[in-house]
Amino acid sequence: MIRNWIFFLIAFVLGSCISQKDMIYVKNIDINEKYIAKDLNKSKDLVIGTGDQLSITVDGVDRESIRPFNIQHDLNPSIRSYLVDSKGDITFPVVGKIRVNGLTKAEITKLVDEKLTPFLKNPTITVQLENFQVSVLGEVNRPGKYSTQNDRITIFEALSLAGDITLYGKKRNVLVTRELNGKIEFARLDLTSPEIFKSEYYFLKQNDVIYIEPNRLKPVYSPNVQSQLSIVGIATTLITSIVLIIKK
Repeated sequence: MIRNWIFFLIAFVLGSCISQKDMIYVKNIDINEKYIAKDLNKSKDLVIGTGDQLSITVDGVDRESIRPFNIQHDLNPSIRSYLVDSKGDITFPVVGKIRVNGLTKAEITKLVDEKLTPFLKNPTITVQLENFQVSVLGEVNRPGKYSTQNDRITIFEALSLAGDITLYGKKRNVLVTRELNGKIEFARLDLTSPEIFKSEYYFLKQNDVIYIEPNRLKPVYSPNVQSQLSIVGIATTLITSIVLIIKK
């Protein structure tokens, strides 16, 4: 019985060990090869939708004339951007409602410019998405929804926001879900392969969801490696003590 316990503990410890090759990102990369992601420039075509928050800045030579067309932070510090409402509109100073749902940043820039034509001459308009966000779920240290002021983020940057993949997460079978034109797309990515840099999912899009699956080595009863080792240590000590007592 004691021998069986010892064999069980040895098997448990060996089975809990995770291969180093499963912990490494992007193995065997050729530093002389150029890895170009397929959608490197697609962030320019980012489509704005309901719930997005836009920063729209109007600039020009006459600072006083453009002032009414910018958010007055000194009058209302709580308003920092334009929220796209449930109808797909934003409320712009002086002009009023502007429908921006389904438009790209370039199209919104052109539309705002047209709306301001009666008031300003040759204004400079800058449009930015303020709440670009992705969700990271599963075997990461801090799962959740993350926002960034950039409108382009890589899958590695998203994982770093979530505290990286845990020891029990699969790097070779990462699931990314994406909504595109009302349909849900799925992709499986191998983060240990240099081919990840060529994937159209390397650069994430607005509201993408990343899911990291647990591997088969993850213990069901405890997510903490330290607690596992403590249990094994205590059990080993007890069995060793019993063996010594029996031998006496």
